[in-house]
Amino acid sequence: MRRLVLHWTGGGPRPNPKDLRSYHALVAQDSERHDGDKPPEANRSPLGGGYVRHTGGFNSDAIGLALCGMNGARERPFHPGGYPINAAQYEEACRWAAEFCETYRIKVTRNKVLIHSEVLPRFGAGIPKWDVNWLPGMSRPGDPVEMGDAFRARVQAHLETLRAVPKPHPLLACIRRHT
Repeated sequence: MRRLVLHWTGGGPRPNPKDLRSYHALVAQDSERHDGDKPPEANRSPLGGGYVRHTGGFNSDAIGLALCGMNGARERPFHPGGYPINAAQYEEACRWAAEFCETYRIKVTRNKVLIHSEVLPRFGAGIPKWDVNWLPGMSRPGDPVEMGDAFRARVQAHLETLRAVPKPHPLLACIRRHT
């Protein structure tokens, strides 16, 4: 896997069957993590018929991570809908994104870790989207690249924390089992 794209589902507070088919990973509004129906490896190049179509024209080697919510949201005039994403949920998505980046060795750059709304203007792929241009506390949606930069900063911070946690040496685990 070479990329990760953050989305919102446009649905309710928890993933529904369509959401589970549409993304590899989802964070509900209670911050609970949900695996999608297919793992990220389903989107390895070359794409076959069983990949997850989360970002039109930008799915090859891309992990789709989604925040549940934003049903009925409107960009202009702005309205967050009945299930606006929340700060704890967003932070959990950033944490999970960092874990994906660590697992798949994805560098946290503008070309590798994105929000959905950056894809079309920057890469010419997909359809116009405004997710995830709004976060709790904002009065209106922000600029896609600035919002993507904010996402990348949080992912990088979580990645640094993740890497700072010492991993036990395999020999130590073996010694503990035999004492």
